[in-house]
Amino acid sequence: MEGLVKIDAEATRRFLVNLGSESYRTGRINDEFIHVVCSGFYAGLFEVVVHDMPREAVEGYIRELRSFYNNGWKEYF
Repeated sequence: MEGLVKIDAEATRRFLVNLGSESYRTGRINDEFIHVVCSGFYAGLFEVVVHDMPREAVEGYIRELRSFYNNGWKEYF
């Protein structure tokens, strides 16, 4: 999972730089923060496997997890 997190964190960092994110530019968030948030997202995704959730529950869980992270990231864009 760490390899996936590294790829996503780097893509997120590049996105923030290209977007001109003031939060990233000023150091409000940094590479370590990005790594932790990306890692938390993937850990959350894998919970559905660990807990053998039924498909119907997985779809709702993933939808809400994505909404949670997407809305959280908006704070830093």
